[in-house]
Amino acid sequence: MLRQPTAFARHSFIRLLTVPMLGFGFLAAPANAAVVESAMMTNSYSYAIGGQSGSSSDAGGDTALLLDDNSGGQLSEMKLDLTASLNSGSFYFLHDAYCVGTCSVSMTTQIVFTLANNGTTAENLRFDSLITPGHLANAYTFGGVGNANANFDFNVAQTTGQATSLLYGAVGSAIDPAQGVLTTGSDFNGVQMDDNPPLWSATDWSATVLSIDLNTIAPGETSSLVYTSTLQISNFAQCTDLTSCTGFQVAFGDPRNNGGVSLFSAFSLFSAPSLFSVDPLQPAVGAEFDPFLVPYRFVPQGSPPPPTPPVIYPGGYDVGFLGNNTAVPEPSAWALMIVGFLTIGAAMRRTQRRALLPA
Repeated sequence: MLRQPTAFARHSFIRLLTVPMLGFGFLAAPANAAVVESAMMTNSYSYAIGGQSGSSSDAGGDTALLLDDNSGGQLSEMKLDLTASLNSGSFYFLHDAYCVGTCSVSMTTQIVFTLANNGTTAENLRFDSLITPGHLANAYTFGGVGNANANFDFNVAQTTGQATSLLYGAVGSAIDPAQGVLTTGSDFNGVQMDDNPPLWSATDWSATVLSIDLNTIAPGETSSLVYTSTLQISNFAQCTDLTSCTGFQVAFGDPRNNGGVSLFSAFSLFSAPSLFSVDPLQPAVGAEFDPFLVPYRFVPQGSPPPPTPPVIYPGGYDVGFLGNNTAVPEPSAWALMIVGFLTIGAAMRRTQRRALLPA
């Protein structure tokens, strides 16, 4: 179903919301500031695996697909997770896709911020936001496949009248046969590579400050800031075993608390870490990622910059692809199961006590 993108509520530049938990405070604008902001989001994706294919576009929401194919005696698996919803002062963002065997997938999120200067003086603004933590990996690239690749393209551009300026751009690619993972890594916070050729190559980075000076917006002028994130994977491997076949993954989201990172050591309630801890190793391709809250703000140029987020590495990698059925439960899932077991046990004890009471 195709839904047209919808604009969210307009609000004055002098009343932008704060996001204090992420360290993004907003400065008061000058008294004569009269820039009005509105924003619109569009999500789109497409995929193909075996005889299955599909595409869609909407204004925000959650999409999760896990598909497999075994036609012609060859095995393939594809996963697509797309979450992007727009709020005032932030958006919730996840791009995560992997393709093992013969399949292809692409997804794009675009946010258009429209800034209308209704005042009498020119405005020189800055856009402050974050690039989400990310992951780019290939696995079991033994060669001979050809034309297999994964890549992302992230850019921010400003359009005023008929003129468009690229204000920021970052690209990355993983190519088969095993040629490692290449990114514009100097722009990312805490870039770390984990290579074990020919089994896998992976590059990870932590949340990265995105602070961009906009071109001047003249009185009575309207300007658009266009934030675009795109990923694509095309794979043509012939697989008889998914756990030892060429695969690629690209993710923009938060990989820190899912599929291999234990949080239980921080809670004294759980005094048996050997029982509740999670193996710190996770697959280079096939790991789970979570959505990430991305704050944004428009402030006058020269305002104090936002703080640099901490570097958090997800840990080491194991075999290149473990498959969907071997996923490790999240710590939050473990906690829910433990509470469930305790509740069931308490209910059983109450039932036994009632059965033993005299009539």
